[in-house]
Amino acid sequence: MSFDLFYVPCRFGTEAVEKANPFTGEVKVVLPNLPLSIHDRDAVRDVIDRAGGVVSDGFESYLVQFRDGGVAEIFSRSKLETGCMVAIRRGLTTELLRFLFDLLGAADWILLPAMEGNPAMTALPGRAAAFDRFPEVVCHSAEELGAVLIWGFEGWRQYRDRVVDLNSRPATPLASRGGVSTTDGTDHTDGNLGPNREHQPE
Repeated sequence: MSFDLFYVPCRFGTEAVEKANPFTGEVKVVLPNLPLSIHDRDAVRDVIDRAGGVVSDGFESYLVQFRDGGVAEIFSRSKLETGCMVAIRRGLTTELLRFLFDLLGAADWILLPAMEGNPAMTALPGRAAAFDRFPEVVCHSAEELGAVLIWGFEGWRQYRDRVVDLNSRPATPLASRGGVSTTDGTDHTDGNLGPNREHQPE
């Protein structure tokens, strides 16, 4: 079993089209979602290449392994034009979170994790405006992205409020010795950032 993250383009055309909901069959008039530009695809491949990604099959899928034990499998059957899925199988580590954040900022797309709360994660405000049923979460750092993925949407809001509250006074670094401090003061320093290792994806 894996923890699946979906990177989805958020560039929309100007001419509305009719599109049926694949689950309900309801037809709505929407702006078409356009594929990533060549520039964006090159930027995404550059992030993958810098992380040491290895092509794992003929469908432009990649395996990326990090020194701190993190592993990500990236699946795309459209040469990244229509996005990709990232499968996490060994938990969230510091280097893996940095990679996921760099991937988020590399293209004009958003991140939809398969988790409760349905957050639409983005590196720039307003990108998720068209995804009206998904609350937009703007991540300015790998630590903020990790707060969403580790503790969920409500946990991220607590993290955000804590950072804002500490902004006017000296703050204890949120990252120390390769770990991330949680809202309860716990410091995960072993490289595995999951709140409970027993529930980490295998």
